[in-house]
Amino acid sequence: MNIIIIVVLAISISFHMFPTTLAEISYPPSYTKKTIIWREGDDVWILEAVVYTEMPWYVGRVVEVELSVTLNSYTTSKDFELLLVARLVVGQRELMSKFLGSLTTSSKRVVSILNFILSPLEFPETYANPVTRELTIVLEGYMSGKQYTYSFSVPVVILSQSPDLDVRVLINGSEDYYTLSETLTRINLTVVVANVGKDVVLGGLVRLYLNLTLVGEKPIVQMSPGGTSTYEFSLYRVLSAGIYFVRATILYVLPGGTYKEVTATSILEVTRNHEIVVNVDRSVIVEGSNITISGRVEPPLSGVAFIEQLAGAAWIPVGVTRVSNGLFQLQLKAEEVPQGLEFVTRIFRVRIPLSLVGGKAELVSREIAVTVFSIDRVIDIVTDLSMDLGSTYVFTGSPLTVSVRVRPPLPVCLPIKVVYMSTQVVSWVKLGELDVC
Repeated sequence: MNIIIIVVLAISISFHMFPTTLAEISYPPSYTKKTIIWREGDDVWILEAVVYTEMPWYVGRVVEVELSVTLNSYTTSKDFELLLVARLVVGQRELMSKFLGSLTTSSKRVVSILNFILSPLEFPETYANPVTRELTIVLEGYMSGKQYTYSFSVPVVILSQSPDLDVRVLINGSEDYYTLSETLTRINLTVVVANVGKDVVLGGLVRLYLNLTLVGEKPIVQMSPGGTSTYEFSLYRVLSAGIYFVRATILYVLPGGTYKEVTATSILEVTRNHEIVVNVDRSVIVEGSNITISGRVEPPLSGVAFIEQLAGAAWIPVGVTRVSNGLFQLQLKAEEVPQGLEFVTRIFRVRIPLSLVGGKAELVSREIAVTVFSIDRVIDIVTDLSMDLGSTYVFTGSPLTVSVRVRPPLPVCLPIKVVYMSTQVVSWVKLGELDVC
């Protein structure tokens, strides 16, 4: 026992006297520029996307990607707001997604920094063999109920830091990323060290940091190949809203007196305590009718809200809208009721991303149920449909009032199209559309 204690102390002293770090391998940065063209009828938007990231990427470390999108030109004469969302994908895994901002006639450029952790579970590369992967960037644009998508690939070089140790940092049992709201709570931090090399690790030291603040340190005793050790730390405090990097630094020694260092990081994101109130203007409608989902967030924030519909066990986005000073509103058209059914119930919710780094911090509303009746079933109930014109003679360009009455009164609003016979094309032409309630 005395001998073991002496060895650990000797190693600890040696690290302080001879600090060593991982020898960084130099690679040129990755820089990619793409031109994106989105069309809607005669309207065209031409964008330029630029991606920059330092190379190589190291497993277990924080990766930083800078993405800028510039609106170079457009042909529409109408005011518009193009909401942008970016998703980063390597292989089959989505690393992150983030709302970038919006492009308008007066604001033509957005720049965002995307941060994430390269998990050793997903990238089991070795230190001696750099691996080139394709980073797929999916850029999504949302405007006036329309969605536009463009994806492109960027080559990246991925390395493991060490052929000897596999190090992971868990926050309350979650690896790479964890989110919580501002509150007084205990946070459990775990460092898992596995000897994946061929040599015995004679000893070392685990240091854990929250940003630049040392949380604690613990000694590493001898570890044989294939061995795993777990080191527990904890915090009990109130953290203000923001991003915190939980970083473990492992200093260790191999036979022959070789000293090495390896690090691993996880992201802790703390968000403010928000509440969301959501409403729908009509809970019973006929297929083809519009519903308006609106709400507010307290305390107010600005960002983007995804309107999602439940499909089986998954939530599918059906609309995106801007959140301005805590308020949002979006109009949706009800889907058709499957043939043979009289009605269906659609379930909606609102999801507002809160993360500053594209993590899972988000605000989710209660579920909203909307009953959608088949138009055929409703028409079967209608016994009379009448229309009154405010005037039978009008000048070109003058307003015309059209009143429509449905009998018997229905518990739902009926979408009615008003058409007129065009003498030029000898056909019925749509004049307008209204909901009769």
